Amino acid sequence: MAVTFAGTSTVHVSDGATHLLVDGFFSRPSLARIALGRIAPDDARITEGLRGCGITTLDAVLVAHSHHDHAMDAPEVARRTGALLLGSRSTHNVGLGAGLPTDRMRLLADGDELTFGAFTVRVFESLHSHGDVYPGMIDAPMTPPVRASRYRTDRCYSFLVRHPQGSLLIHPSANVVPHQLDEHRADVD
Repeated sequence: MAVTFAGTSTVHVSDGATHLLVDGFFSRPSLARIALGRIAPDDARITEGLRGCGITTLDAVLVAHSHHDHAMDAPEVARRTGALLLGSRSTHNVGLGAGLPTDRMRLLADGDELTFGAFTVRVFESLHSHGDVYPGMIDAPMTPPVRASRYRTDRCYSFLVRHPQGSLLIHPSANVVPHQLDEHRADVD
């Protein structure tokens, strides 16, 4: 099993047969663009990011929450790699706005146990870090370019990824639900 960190909270996990990605944020718009302009997925940076991680195919893109630095690129990454996009209702609306078909998206819920090849992914509904500047939901399909403030948090998720070769906890937000993970262990977190 190999794990590659690609910045922000983008994590690629693969055993050579099955490939999972958390978030898949590669565009990295400038702070000025985020603050003052409209943002959209950057095709060249997505291509470069996927190539840099050695990603040609994915089974799933798991989105931690729906801020731009988690969800903005995820539908395009899913489209290019044949992956299933998994996340909140807001992430679903980001996918719909990007033209991703509904049969390529699934909603996540706290406690879900998902199986992809030899991987099992346990989903934990978590909390966004303190100072969430864009709380709320994306209530309708959203097509970029849009202001960063349109990317609303909705639900936050953490992922316990288990595989016969080991396990890891991917916890993309800096806040925790007290005692939520007390009964769960990972080799790497």
